[in-house]
Amino acid sequence: MNRIPLNLDLSPLVGLEIIQVSIGQNEVILVLYPVGFIRLEGDWFLKDKDGRIIDQSMEHSSRDAWRIHKVIGCRISESIIKDERNLDILIDCYILQIKDDSDHYESFAIEHPSLKLYV
Repeated sequence: MNRIPLNLDLSPLVGLEIIQVSIGQNEVILVLYPVGFIRLEGDWFLKDKDGRIIDQSMEHSSRDAWRIHKVIGCRISESIIKDERNLDILIDCYILQIKDDSDHYESFAIEHPSLKLYV
């Protein structure tokens, strides 16, 4: 599978607002305004600024509640590529940690007119 290019320019995401969180059988999709989305299919963690986990990927049958909706109305302020398998997206007062957790399946995707990433 593809990995995260270490020199990838993620600046087109800065300032975009998350206007919708869609929950599917195998993914969570963050819809961005005015255009774009982040699709999460693998491991992810939503943390507050103090590092406390607010929500995370897990099997639906193990989940008692969703909390990823807290990012609705928030804006992306920064994206940090930690290495070829880990990406942090700073969203107002939250940190979305995304991990490429599979060598065989897509873990996440980011689509924007000037940025297409499938990992």
